[in-house]
Amino acid sequence: RDLLSRLDSFGWPAPESARDRVSRDIAAVRENWGIILQMRSGRFTGVVRLPFESRWRQAGVPERLSVLLRTYYSETGDIPREILAIEDPADSDMLSKWLSDRRNGSVSILSPSRGAGRELVDVALKDLEHFLARLEWKRPGGRAERTKAALEGLADMLGLPAPPEWMVALDASTIQGSYPVAALVSFRGGRPDKSGYRRFSMGQDIGRNDPAMIADSVGRFLAGIEDGALPDVFLVDGGITQLRAALAAAGDAADRTLFVAIAKREEALLCGREERPVSRDPDEPPMRILVALRRRA
Repeated sequence: RDLLSRLDSFGWPAPESARDRVSRDIAAVRENWGIILQMRSGRFTGVVRLPFESRWRQAGVPERLSVLLRTYYSETGDIPREILAIEDPADSDMLSKWLSDRRNGSVSILSPSRGAGRELVDVALKDLEHFLARLEWKRPGGRAERTKAALEGLADMLGLPAPPEWMVALDASTIQGSYPVAALVSFRGGRPDKSGYRRFSMGQDIGRNDPAMIADSVGRFLAGIEDGALPDVFLVDGGITQLRAALAAAGDAADRTLFVAIAKREEALLCGREERPVSRDPDEPPMRILVALRRRA
């Protein structure tokens, strides 16, 4: 992350494993944008992000890479000796020859799958993803669309039949180290639903037993539901032990609600009775919703 933050102040060194004297650019595409990250003498020196015309939106990555490279290098004489790309661009050999002719020297186009080269490609891709996330959140009137898209992505990620309308999150803790309590928060339509917030006080007999507090809270919450409607996702703060405690307390309700455990540090998920692991970038919109839900609890 601190490496990416340096990209706004060019001239910062590249990762140790990629510091050499080779002049190179790193190219990646994501959605309708491409990025060229410039690297000279072992240091990042510039970044260019270019949008594609609408007709290229459905094209594959190799085709968009070819368009990106041809568009960018037809407008600049600063052509490096080496280009690292996220994949092999379409017509890679012809493109390399065209660039070599423009440079009056050989130009290699590589698509590394590991090592220092892949690390540089990942840096460029991460920068582009962060840029797209900032761009998306700045669109006027786009919050509802973003939330809808994030919920659709969450359904795909968790294997739900439809985007989750109602989600709750539970966290057990102690206040000032002495008063055990569990807090439950509710989201409807991807937004906080404060009318659904609950707090469960615990007896001292289970107050220092986190899984027991989780089980007690899940049982009390489900028993208090009057209309039989259950949340689509029940998020539990913790790991496999907390997930198992919640599932045991839920009983048959776990057949109609997906119970998910989320670990604080790794932002890694365990889902359902199968304890299916899911690991995603916490900056992805579906994960941001789950993290925001967990942090409210």
